[in-house]
Amino acid sequence: MSAQDNLSSALFTVPVYRGLRGTHEVKKPLGMHWSSKSGVASNFSELDIPRLPGDVTKSVVLVGKIHPAAIINPKTKEGRKVVQEHAIWPDSNEKEVTVRPGAAVLVDRQFRKTAKKYKDEQGLTQVKLRARNRTFNPPREMKA
Repeated sequence: MSAQDNLSSALFTVPVYRGLRGTHEVKKPLGMHWSSKSGVASNFSELDIPRLPGDVTKSVVLVGKIHPAAIINPKTKEGRKVVQEHAIWPDSNEKEVTVRPGAAVLVDRQFRKTAKKYKDEQGLTQVKLRARNRTFNPPREMKA
């Protein structure tokens, strides 16, 4: 049990976003690479157009909050080690918020996108796009 397991959800004040391409499966743990900007997560989850009829591509963006203590500061000894080991660029446009592995993330929204290539009645190749916005109330507690 981590120290954060007993924390009130009111203390989860840092908004974070994570984009995943090629899946709707939200793997657990969620991983340490999050962003403070929703647009960055959207870029990471950008949907690829399927190549062949019958092919489907998927992506998901997670929206949540973390406790400030869950953030790894890149200027500390721990943070410098993590930056080197996990290809993190603290001053990049990605606005990365590196979340301590195993830390609680309160996920309150999920945006899913799907693209499917198919042939219509005339034999023409088409792409069908679908999007789903899901809100969790109360937020789902997941692990980074």
